[in-house]
Amino acid sequence: YKSIFDDRGRIVRVIGRSQNVEKTVKLREKARLDPLTKLLNKVEVQSRVEEILENEPDNTHVLFVIDIDNFKQINDTFGHTFGDTVISDVAETLKKQFRSNDVIGRVGGDEFLVFMKDVSIEKATIKAQNLCEVTEKEYSGGNVVKYISTSIGIAVSGVDGYTYEELFKKADHAMYRAKKSGKNGFSVARGDD
Repeated sequence: YKSIFDDRGRIVRVIGRSQNVEKTVKLREKARLDPLTKLLNKVEVQSRVEEILENEPDNTHVLFVIDIDNFKQINDTFGHTFGDTVISDVAETLKKQFRSNDVIGRVGGDEFLVFMKDVSIEKATIKAQNLCEVTEKEYSGGNVVKYISTSIGIAVSGVDGYTYEELFKKADHAMYRAKKSGKNGFSVARGDD
């Protein structure tokens, strides 16, 4: 605010700007989310993972890269609107399967990322196996039946890297190895990734 004074030093006018704080907060939150799934977007996921790695470097964290198997066939057969429904369904499944303090986001078309804080590799692999089971689905329309599942790559902080980029790269390679091994499964990063 700025006060405008007359010749005698009295305030005759106040000029200022007000801001709707609630609207600003909502806009900032909206900018952090993927519009389709309402999960965190790629930029926000990376930011939050980097913050955790920086603040909790001695804890074991696990990064999952999750890709929907056969998604292109779903889009080509049933259309992109139906494909969006499949992506939204998988997003809802991820929200239900992971803890509230885990970082969950959509980082590409049919690719998701989950960062589990302070968890053992054993618990993470059990979670990956469960996720493969609950995301396996059949979609049909007319005389056509298509199946989806997920392929998951896993990287462990302190073992496979210390930064978001290192962990993402290792988990992404592991995910492609899971796809090459027949899909609907998971693979843990290894030294040569």
